[in-house]
Amino acid sequence: MKIGVIGAGRSSICFAPLCEAAGYDVLVSDIRQDYVDIETMETEVDNHLKVVKNLEATSDNRKEKGY
Repeated sequence: MKIGVIGAGRSSICFAPLCEAAGYDVLVSDIRQDYVDIETMETEVDNHLKVVKNLEATSDNRKEKGY
């Protein structure tokens, strides 16, 4: 299953890697490029982000990924 997350703020950036860890393909989209360049000071979230394989973050809301 594929999940699209609109916005890469604090809540979304915690939610998205957990969905990916549960086996979903995840696309996170935000109009702010600095939000898309995912960095966090949350240790657990950072650990999840280091191992994700099916999570993509973009500022291109028209990107064709089938989501």
